[in-house]
Amino acid sequence: NFTQIAFTPQTGLSRRVDAFIKFGTHAPLMYGLKWQMFGDTKKRARRKSSSFSIYMSGGKNRYQTPSESNIPISGDFKANRTHTVIDFGAIYGKRIYSDMLAYTRLSRIVEDMHGSFDFEENSNLDQEQFKLSGSHLSAGLGLMWHVRKMNLGLEYSILKTGWEQAPNTTANSFLLILSKDIK
Repeated sequence: NFTQIAFTPQTGLSRRVDAFIKFGTHAPLMYGLKWQMFGDTKKRARRKSSSFSIYMSGGKNRYQTPSESNIPISGDFKANRTHTVIDFGAIYGKRIYSDMLAYTRLSRIVEDMHGSFDFEENSNLDQEQFKLSGSHLSAGLGLMWHVRKMNLGLEYSILKTGWEQAPNTTANSFLLILSKDIK
């Protein structure tokens, strides 16, 4: 179980298509597109109106992570890794008020991490290669409040992992969302 924080600048490419960048705490920088297939747009939203959107985003990052304190080995190591994430899904929303949207989200997340360990104190693990990939399912319930060109939201989600090389888990999370319309 964990809490995520995300900042998402977005701009409208057309009346129903938005481009966005997502800076989050548990994933690489993500670039994406969202297409509102039906319903009133944010500017024309009214109480009790509904909307449906699909989206896709992706990102890739290379980095080193220091040792985690919960790893049961002695010594200090770094994991040089590449982390790639593709997230696509659908969002159904219903306006509680013209400026407040309650929504449900269902998404598929495809994730790949690979790299090597730098662990000079343990020759068995030094430069050992690793690969972790999977396809995960995420469902969320959220509330988004629109004020001028800012959006503030809170989402509760459940993530069911589908790792190919590791045990699968189910995690609950809260996502705090701050987004800014830049157009």
